[in-house]
Amino acid sequence: MATRTEIDRLGDAAFIATGGLYILVGDDFVQIAAGNIDRPEIRQRLLRAGEIVLDNRPDAMTGR
Repeated sequence: MATRTEIDRLGDAAFIATGGLYILVGDDFVQIAAGNIDRPEIRQRLLRAGEIVLDNRPDAMTGR
C-alpha cells in the first residue's frame, strides 16, 4: 500500500500519496493524478510532470 512521501524540491510543499502528486505554491494547490503510485516509474513521471507544471505556471502561481 502506498504511503505519503514528502518531496522537498517542488513548490512550497509537495508530497506523493494516494491519488498522485500534490504541490502547494503560495496559495495555490496543484494535484497531478496517477495510477499505481507504488511503481517507481509512475513516481518518476509524477515528479517530472510536477517540474513541468512549475516551470510553466502562470504568474498567478508565482505570487508575482
